[in-house]
Amino acid sequence: MLRSAPERLRILEKSSPPQKFSVQNKAAQRPVFGAPASITLIVFSGHAFVVSHSNLAGRKDTKMKATCMNQLELAVRWGISHRTLERWRWTGEGPKFLKVGGRVVYRLSDVEEYEQSIVRSSTSDPGQVQQAGA
Repeated sequence: MLRSAPERLRILEKSSPPQKFSVQNKAAQRPVFGAPASITLIVFSGHAFVVSHSNLAGRKDTKMKATCMNQLELAVRWGISHRTLERWRWTGEGPKFLKVGGRVVYRLSDVEEYEQSIVRSSTSDPGQVQQAGA
């Protein structure tokens, strides 16, 4: 017997209890892994990124986050487009960066060093000329 979609949904709702989105270790009766506590959608220069905030305390404090940042974090810090950073990497401009696998990260020390190198005292101040590879 064929039933309509709303009717099948009502039957499923009545027959199955609400599901929680986590996997349970039946021996210990504790969550092995769970869904993120919250999910944030970031719209940046016409591109959307989903940022997952884990509810596991150990994942929030990592040494990599304390000393490095990705291109989106640097773009937000400077108030520029992340595409500008991509172009700078291609043309050899901007701060030094690392490629870790397929990821690009900027060390905080390199970002601060670059910021110091572009400090000017007036609009006519040429500043220091930064050489490629330096």
